[in-house]
Amino acid sequence: IRLGNTTGRPAAGTLAVEAESFNHAGAPHSPAPQTTAFATPAGGETTVTLDLPLGSDARPWDEFSPALYHLKIALVSGTYRDERTVETGLREFRTKDRQFVINGRPTFLRGKHDGCVFPLTGHPPMELEGWRAYLGKVREWGFNHVRCHTWIPPEAAFAAADRLGIYLQPELPFWGTFDEK
Repeated sequence: IRLGNTTGRPAAGTLAVEAESFNHAGAPHSPAPQTTAFATPAGGETTVTLDLPLGSDARPWDEFSPALYHLKIALVSGTYRDERTVETGLREFRTKDRQFVINGRPTFLRGKHDGCVFPLTGHPPMELEGWRAYLGKVREWGFNHVRCHTWIPPEAAFAAADRLGIYLQPELPFWGTFDEK
């Protein structure tokens, strides 16, 4: 994390990170919280690095077990405190030979095209529940992938996809050419 100090005096504090899995069968996985001290010069910046060892019992995310973690980050400096909690999954998506591989397992993308056509509302759902219903139906049909052709869905779509084990392929709109001028 890069920290800036806009005060006229040096600052010091602590950065703490903790994680807990929350949406899978079995007991939650909670690695030991980690804390580190930092100091920034007056009017300067500093970079703080903190490792959070997850151990061998970490819960990876994939379409068959979409395990997620609540990752809580807290920064304390004197009377100042800033805390954020984010949802994240542990996944390594890469290629091996001519296949996609997630967390070491070959994966075949079984998907559908989505051109952002929502005739009843004129726009895609903006809330988590609307996307859970839509992507839940996609999952019922046996798909694990949605190509969002030339559009980026709202944040709620990504949260629902993470919870349901759906791979999203958002694409920026492009209506030009690749001609060199």
